[in-house]
Amino acid sequence: MKQKLGFRFAGAALVAMMAFALALAGCAGDPADPRVDGLTGQVNALQSQVAALEAKDSIDAVTLQAVIGELNLQDYVDAETLEDAMSEFEEDDDDADAAMIRGAVEDIVGDLQAQVDALETKESVDAATLQAAVDELNLRDQVNTVMLEEALSELAHLAEHEDEHEDEDSIGADEVVSLIAELRVDIEEAGGEEFDAFDERVRWLERAVGPSFTKHYVETAVRRYQTEGRAETLAYYNTMDSVEGDYYLFVLDANFRVIVHPTVPSNIGMDIRGPLGTDITGKNFGAEMVTVDESGKWVDYVYINPADDSKYERKHTWLVKHEGLIFASGWYERDVSLKDNPRVYARALVGQAIARYDAEGRDDAIAHYNRPESVDGQWYVFIVGEDDNFLAHAATPARVGTDVKVLKDANGYAHGQAISEATEEGGWLEYTRVNPATGDNAPKHSWVMRHDGVIFGAGYYEDVAGSPAAAAKEYVNDALARYEEDGREDALAYYNTRGSVDGDLYLFVIDENDEIIVHPTVPTNIGESLTGPMGIDITGKNFGAEMVAATEIGGWVDYVYLNPADDYKYERKHSWVVKRDGLVFGSGWYERDVSLKGNPRVYARALVGQAIARYDADGSDDTIAHYNRPESVDGQWYVFIVGEDDNFLAHAATPARVGTDVKVLKDANGYAHGQAISEATEQGGWLEYTRVNPATGDNAPKHSWVIRHDGVIFGAGYYEE
Repeated sequence: MKQKLGFRFAGAALVAMMAFALALAGCAGDPADPRVDGLTGQVNALQSQVAALEAKDSIDAVTLQAVIGELNLQDYVDAETLEDAMSEFEEDDDDADAAMIRGAVEDIVGDLQAQVDALETKESVDAATLQAAVDELNLRDQVNTVMLEEALSELAHLAEHEDEHEDEDSIGADEVVSLIAELRVDIEEAGGEEFDAFDERVRWLERAVGPSFTKHYVETAVRRYQTEGRAETLAYYNTMDSVEGDYYLFVLDANFRVIVHPTVPSNIGMDIRGPLGTDITGKNFGAEMVTVDESGKWVDYVYINPADDSKYERKHTWLVKHEGLIFASGWYERDVSLKDNPRVYARALVGQAIARYDAEGRDDAIAHYNRPESVDGQWYVFIVGEDDNFLAHAATPARVGTDVKVLKDANGYAHGQAISEATEEGGWLEYTRVNPATGDNAPKHSWVMRHDGVIFGAGYYEDVAGSPAAAAKEYVNDALARYEEDGREDALAYYNTRGSVDGDLYLFVIDENDEIIVHPTVPTNIGESLTGPMGIDITGKNFGAEMVAATEIGGWVDYVYLNPADDYKYERKHSWVVKRDGLVFGSGWYERDVSLKGNPRVYARALVGQAIARYDADGSDDTIAHYNRPESVDGQWYVFIVGEDDNFLAHAATPARVGTDVKVLKDANGYAHGQAISEATEQGGWLEYTRVNPATGDNAPKHSWVIRHDGVIFGAGYYEE
């Protein structure tokens, strides 16, 4: 991989050299082009330096280091020239022959490599000095920040212009995905703070390539099915040879049972509508999958990633129905943490441990969970054998080999006996133990599950004072105390005022008819039923049904909702709900660092919801002014607003549209999408048409969510990969 980075991806600096080479080859237009002239001089200067070096019979270390500084590729091209060359090169990319580009670049890199090799034969330079100099040149196997920068720049270009690289002489989607995976390995091996930024960019590349490659992977499987037949195709995709990094195929038969799953073969034969189709957050993604048709659809959920140490990550799966079978594959968001939902994270740790046990074997799994590095604060996995003795407990190593059944908690409860009775369905246990992260006794909630006769468990300690979860619980408890003291009428009246709001925290109350009767931050929600559309979030999760089922003990409900305290952005929310006298009292906290962009249909609806909330809170004039500002545009993402007279009120991406009639718009194929926009309803709906993507300047299919509110139409959309 490292040699591949040095030659195939000579990098951003070599892109400038590409432009020079293309000019000589007649591929970049007139050789007198001024963007080529500047680079010609710099390349000549470089070659002169090399020639001067080769002519020397001897050279002292200081002089050699100075020459190396000139040879170093990131120093001799200034940033502005490089950026201009890169931009010009990308504009000419459509007209350039891929093979000629590659040949020109490899000739230049090869020439430099040959000259470095020649330097190694000089007897007058000692080996240590020469090796240090060559390492500085970035033409060795050493991975460093310069080489990573070059590789990422080229990979980003390929990810954004993949459709231009589909001929056999170009790098295809498969190789882009493979190179990203190899690059991640290099970054992880190198380590260190200086590589954090590169790791973030690799994550961006995975998100950029993920949707298009997922579709490509599924379409390839369907084509194989058509050409090679059912038996051979399903047999192939049930082998690990079919797996590409994170990507693998799973197939459902006409009865919605899994018949292909190379990474978790134990799933074969299971009905996706059963427990397998419900993720650890409680989302029933299997029910969504079985409704797919021949046009395909995306389904999002949390699932194990076999290619990333069997961690649970957010997965985006593309499914297509073909001849009665459902073909599917997905991509993962590696940068999504589940720790903010402790019940989900504890189950995820147990699921990961079981997956490791199945994949690596009993001994390796036990050894791993006995290592101190497997403990992360309060988070660790314990394992109990068939004889009820601990096999692994890195947080308390002295427990290994002892009987779990003898354990009692600080209150005398025999939770060890309860652990020994764990079932294959799994279950929660509550007891009091010392939190190793704080050293104090605290209530603990553990998920324990039996697998292959062995018991796996992981848990979390009750919310630490001052945490967002603890604050939400305390807020609800205070509301219940006020309810008991002041009575129903006065308490509910108080919590319907803005004075009751404390930062992110506010109270909502649901009555005996499942309708909202308290909501100080979005008063328009009052009277809405949680068993209707109001109770389904923009990802499709039916959180309302969970809320109205709250008990007097209380429980957490997780969903995506707008945060009035954070500019009405849609964020992941965790609400604590408690039932009292037939009413449900709730309040919650938000995860501000979770992006919804990985799911464009969700994010488009979130932008529209945010705009409507801004309209209700700040008024029509301020909202229209906001969405006419250039800074409201984020690449392809922007909100447009159409008035009751069908004239545009806001369109920051195309300001000339403001004041014009939306109904006259037709897309690149002649479809009158403007007329369709003008017919938007209060229920909202999706429109598909072809427009210029302002982030790329190219025509592309666009999917827009449009909805009417207070007589005004709000819309936002995304462009197809």
